[in-house]
Amino acid sequence: LICLYTFVVYTGSAIYTSSEPELIDVFGINATDASLPLSLYVLAYGIGPLIFAPLSEIPFIGRSPVYLVTFLIFTIVSLPAPLVNNFAGLLVLRFLQGFFGSPCLANGAASLGDMYSMLTLPFAMIAWVSAAYCGPALGPLLSGFAVTAEGWRWSLWEIFWAACPVL
Repeated sequence: LICLYTFVVYTGSAIYTSSEPELIDVFGINATDASLPLSLYVLAYGIGPLIFAPLSEIPFIGRSPVYLVTFLIFTIVSLPAPLVNNFAGLLVLRFLQGFFGSPCLANGAASLGDMYSMLTLPFAMIAWVSAAYCGPALGPLLSGFAVTAEGWRWSLWEIFWAACPVL
């Protein structure tokens, strides 16, 4: 589950890239501005662990509630993202997606370390790191054909559709 969670969050960063050419036309922005939603998503999942990683180390709270609450918010924020009709709203929603998706990126390895013995931990880590590496690599592939056929919003719908069963 942690691997799937990590895959969805990491895929969410790059899955947007196939939408950039159409966003330039729809919102009348330049190519640099069109890359901002990706940059804000990545920036936010760099900032999120500064809050959520220490929070999950508090014994009274633990990791599971942090994972559950933040991924629930990630999924909820992923719903209006494809429905937004202005570029500023898209920027805010992409930042929030990255921020609330970040706990698995910072604490995924620690959670696996809690669950597996030192003998089997390397195998679990291989799966988790593979999910982290495959997410951004497969994101544009997953959305490339759909965005061409259905429009720029389709890539953002795919994030929501992937997040729901994982939640």
